[in-house]
Amino acid sequence: MVDKLGRRFLFLTSAVGMLCAYIVITGLSGSFASRGVSSVGTAVIPFLFIYYAFYDIAFTPLLVAYPVEIWQYGLRARGVAVTLTTTLAAVFFNIFVNPIALQAIAWKYYFVYIVMGFLIVTTIYYTYPETRGHSLEEMARIFDGDSAELPQDGAILNEIQRDKGVSDDATHVEVIDVKTS
Repeated sequence: MVDKLGRRFLFLTSAVGMLCAYIVITGLSGSFASRGVSSVGTAVIPFLFIYYAFYDIAFTPLLVAYPVEIWQYGLRARGVAVTLTTTLAAVFFNIFVNPIALQAIAWKYYFVYIVMGFLIVTTIYYTYPETRGHSLEEMARIFDGDSAELPQDGAILNEIQRDKGVSDDATHVEVIDVKTS
């Protein structure tokens, strides 16, 4: 569905769905904490599955794919490194900070994630460009406009050859026939 619906649409659908599910989870958790009705507490469980279903629409498959598409060739490795470092920092936070905060203020901590959900939806809406139908080289034009520096034909091949020690002026290859006895 990535090429049919587009990355931006999938990110927005995913983020809005997660936000809505988290709002319901927070309401149900607050209601369960104040009234203690077990059916209300049980109703949280399906909404956790709904939350993760929306998460999987975009954040599982596009977490690495989208940054690779938007970074130009010369910065792509650094961009992916920043993406993965940020992701690992968020995982660290979720593993080590969330239990402490949940123990201290219980279900009210979920409001932090509702605010984060609004920030994520806003960020996606205003800053994520659509990459569907564009080559990796054309993405530079989306960010930089017509003044974008695009690689010339063979520029990437020349860069790879330079990395391997092949000179630009090599125009022929000598074949040496070595006979062994």
